[in-house]
Amino acid sequence: MMTISGMLKAAIVATLGFAGVARAEETVVWWDFLGGGDGVRMKKLIEDFNAAHTGAIKIDATTLEWGTPFYAKVQTSAAVGEAPDVMTYHASRIPLAVQQGVLQEITADDWTAMGLAQADYAPATWDAVTVDGKQYAVPLDTHPIVLYYNKDILEKAGLLDESGKPKGLDSREGFTATLQALKDAGVKFPLGSVTADGNFMFRTIYSLMGQQDGELMTDGEFLAGDNGDKLANALGVLAEWTKGGLQSTYTDYPATVALFTSGEAAMMING
Repeated sequence: MMTISGMLKAAIVATLGFAGVARAEETVVWWDFLGGGDGVRMKKLIEDFNAAHTGAIKIDATTLEWGTPFYAKVQTSAAVGEAPDVMTYHASRIPLAVQQGVLQEITADDWTAMGLAQADYAPATWDAVTVDGKQYAVPLDTHPIVLYYNKDILEKAGLLDESGKPKGLDSREGFTATLQALKDAGVKFPLGSVTADGNFMFRTIYSLMGQQDGELMTDGEFLAGDNGDKLANALGVLAEWTKGGLQSTYTDYPATVALFTSGEAAMMING
């Protein structure tokens, strides 16, 4: 399996279309929106890459603000012919970017040059960067929604099972009972959740739909069959937890992490 640093090198080689001839140092303009640990690691990868390719390739990297500001700058820059050579991009935004002519297809020859292929990726990850049978990005990472839990708090409340996991994970009713037991034990926030960010809440809602084998789109139809009921169930459980004081309310990403790491929240839903 190719490492991230190897993938970085391969992507740059494919971008430049290197031939085996001497040439002046190439500069690759790189934009990303990576912060936190992701940003630190990517900066180190780029530093190492530049050091290993002095005189041949230099990545001119810029980290911009995540979200709407990033994509607004990309679209504006592309419109005047000043878009970066390589950039991070959310898979959910790729179809629109293709329509706008912002992204360039990664051809079969490009994949060969990178030493990568469809078989290297999970089907869902590959499909996420594919539009009308063509690929427009190299999958870098994916963000599952994860339940984090503080073992010390749950153990003290008698809410860990024999395997050391929270009790009640087998059902909605069981998990709600665990949250209620934590509240009764004096825990300020049984569950920390990013409730002040609509984008993040959508991920949580969609995950809860997925647990019911639900989906938003089926063969181009929105909420086909009983998917409307499954969406209502997903929204209903979140409303129930909020109304019952079982999860944090109107907390953004940093605040939610702070609640969990400080011990004010016993569990946390996060990516």
